[in-house]
Amino acid sequence: MDAPIIIAIAVGIVNLLALGFVGWQTYLTRKSVQLSEANLRESQQARVISNLPRAYSIIHVQNCLEGWKKDLESLIDNEKKLREMVRTSDADIKINTRHWFGQAKGLIHKVSYDHLPDWLKEILTTGAQYYYEGMCLMDTVCSSREKKEFRLDLLEGTIERAKQGVTHMNEMLAFIDQLIPKWYLESPVSLNDSDFWDKE
Repeated sequence: MDAPIIIAIAVGIVNLLALGFVGWQTYLTRKSVQLSEANLRESQQARVISNLPRAYSIIHVQNCLEGWKKDLESLIDNEKKLREMVRTSDADIKINTRHWFGQAKGLIHKVSYDHLPDWLKEILTTGAQYYYEGMCLMDTVCSSREKKEFRLDLLEGTIERAKQGVTHMNEMLAFIDQLIPKWYLESPVSLNDSDFWDKE
């Protein structure tokens, strides 16, 4: 055999070995990534479970968001009726809301707020901001002291803010639903935790 043929065969064998080595490395890397992803998922789940706030804290925040959202949805649903009332009535207009008392103060109960974890505090105050933005001009819209054209313009802007608030509150509620396991929120609460402890 000629030397060039022997060299070519040797180079081919070395290339095959290198290719095999690269393939084996790729396989090991893929396995390593899969194991890392599995470990990351497990650690995230463990962290979520260990940091779960009390169920009543979550339910409290959900109830606030749901209540504020209903008020904003009612405002949106009654837009035509409100517009007609502003056009035709010379008296103040009354609107039915469960949570709006004409100011931001009182939307969040301080005692409940103080017991929330930081991330739920952020969600609650953000929801309150959107609710306030959607409702804050309604006192002026409903006041007969202002000009009707001005009130109608304010109503249009208020409805847009209310729609934005509803959209974002839906996103906040979906975020909580994704983060908190359903089994945790729906667990029976007929007894306190301490009722399950053995006697000392």
